[in-house]
Amino acid sequence: MATNIRQCVDLLKKVHLFHGLSEERLTTLAEKMGELSYAEAQELYAPGDKADAMFLVLRGGVKVSRKTTRKAALQPDHFTEGDYFGLEPAFKRPRRIAKASVDANTTLLVIQGAEILELIKESPHFKTTLQLVETSRRNIARLFFRWLQPDETIYLLLRKHYIVLYQMLLGPMFALMVPFFFLFLWALTPNSAFPPVALAMTGFLDALWFIWVVIDYGNDYYIITNRRIIWVEKIIGLYDSRQESPISQMQSASVETGFLGRILDYGDVVSRTFTSRITFSNIEHPHQVQAMLDEYLNRSKIFQQREEVEAMKQAIRIKLKLAEPPNPPAPPAAAPPGGKINIPRLLIRELFKLRAEESGKIVYRKHWYILIRQVGMVTAMLFLDLIGLFYFGILSQIANRGTVVVLLFTAFFPLALWWIYQFADWRNDRFELTSEQIMDIDKKPLGTEQRKTAKLEDILSIEFERIGLLGYLLNFGTVYIKVGTTDFTFDEVHDPASVQAEIEEWRNRRLINKRNAESAAERERMANWIAAYHNNRGEFLPPEN
Repeated sequence: MATNIRQCVDLLKKVHLFHGLSEERLTTLAEKMGELSYAEAQELYAPGDKADAMFLVLRGGVKVSRKTTRKAALQPDHFTEGDYFGLEPAFKRPRRIAKASVDANTTLLVIQGAEILELIKESPHFKTTLQLVETSRRNIARLFFRWLQPDETIYLLLRKHYIVLYQMLLGPMFALMVPFFFLFLWALTPNSAFPPVALAMTGFLDALWFIWVVIDYGNDYYIITNRRIIWVEKIIGLYDSRQESPISQMQSASVETGFLGRILDYGDVVSRTFTSRITFSNIEHPHQVQAMLDEYLNRSKIFQQREEVEAMKQAIRIKLKLAEPPNPPAPPAAAPPGGKINIPRLLIRELFKLRAEESGKIVYRKHWYILIRQVGMVTAMLFLDLIGLFYFGILSQIANRGTVVVLLFTAFFPLALWWIYQFADWRNDRFELTSEQIMDIDKKPLGTEQRKTAKLEDILSIEFERIGLLGYLLNFGTVYIKVGTTDFTFDEVHDPASVQAEIEEWRNRRLINKRNAESAAERERMANWIAAYHNNRGEFLPPEN
């Protein structure tokens, strides 16, 4: 093996999969591992190939694409240093079920199938972690999350422990026993007063309750990706929310269990940030999940340090004229618009658009349901007024129809003005997202205007809720944004999950740009010092005797 054994052992110590193994066992494992190096990007294996080993990424990157049970295409998983993949041998599967390809300049460590099975026998932690990952990847194959970013990989996707499902089912199970008991009594005494149809209907409703609880249990997920930790919570037809936090902002992870949790190995994993916490409630194997979070937090810090070192080296090269700064790629030329423009259709679309991109910013408006609720009464009155004008102006033969027409025609204008006012009031309430800030604008037509703004980098947490049957069916809800001691709410916006994801993406982009700008300024200052020393180093040398 070209790689140093000590280097392999140090890597194994950082990977949560091998926690609990002694120094001697890690050294033995490192001595038995093989090594594969790739100078160019190429395919590693394909579905149906023989599966006789798993892999650990030492350097570079790997892309793994697997089949999904959903019609939507599943985005590939991207694995980097410290990640492992190709777990088929651990579960005695003889063939590969996915396709893997390596990037250029990638080095993989190879653990043979026999060694994997030996580790499973020796280490309960190793076996449990593999089972967690396998369960997660089965869940991932069934699900598709639109809010995932293209280069975001799900490492872990969990549900609550089955004991929680059993506790949730106690209510419907006891409720089901009641109608069956009375039906049993009715069968013994057919002349009794128990109505069998009512009892059967009660049993049917209890059965629906039972099914609803099972489905509701399966709708809650706890997710760890290479970027963030996420809690997705849904109550069918009533509630839908997602709470998340970047891994880089996590401060610590701890485990909280009770007496029964220690026996059955389940509990809460609490991830704390500067100002909030995300709790993975009642999940199985919480200590393994905590080890994963600790590893990914440390890894994010290491990657950030490496990026800063590489950027510093590049800045010094430029200052010493050892390398020219790379030319930024030219932006692609915009394609000329084609086709004819339908002015009326474009005007209507722009007037009622719920999300619009304007000069580098995104504008959100409240859902159409809110507009309908505001103008519904006046629209009905306008409709009745028009019907009256048509009837009394054309069809009616009454003597005083002219007076009625005048009254209806006179009433039309204030009703129309009222409708325009309500529409303008709906359209003037807008929420803006720019590259630097969020803005909540509440403007009354011909009245006051209130603006509330906050910088993206000051956002502490973002959550959303869809509450009620209409919110679920029409896909609208409220996005809650915490900024210090102030709370922003983007009320009744369409597709709040996407709004939350966009705000989080722009916020992360802003933080990255700000951090890069600060780092670039610091690198420039340090590079100037180093260049000054390098160009005048003769002044610092002792005089020759």
